[in-house]
Amino acid sequence: ILIHSVLGLHTQNPVTGDYSLSAPSSLRIINGKIVGKTDVKINGNFWNDLRSSQTLIAYSKLHSHPYLKTETKVENL
Repeated sequence: ILIHSVLGLHTQNPVTGDYSLSAPSSLRIINGKIVGKTDVKINGNFWNDLRSSQTLIAYSKLHSHPYLKTETKVENL
C-alpha cells in the first residue's frame, strides 16, 4: 500500500503516540504494479515509527517539504 495522505493525524494520542487513522487516498501494489485505489485504516505508534531504523526522511522535487517514509500496520486490507 502506498499512502498519499491520512485523515485525523491531529487526533493521535500526544503522550503515548498511538494512532489509528483513515487513509482514503491509497494505492494497492501487488508484485510491484499498482492495481488500484483503496481506502485503508492504519495504526501504530508515532514515537516508535520515529525511532525505527526503517523510517527515512525523504525529499521530492515536486514538493518543498520533506516527508517521512515508514512502515505501519494496515487494519482493513
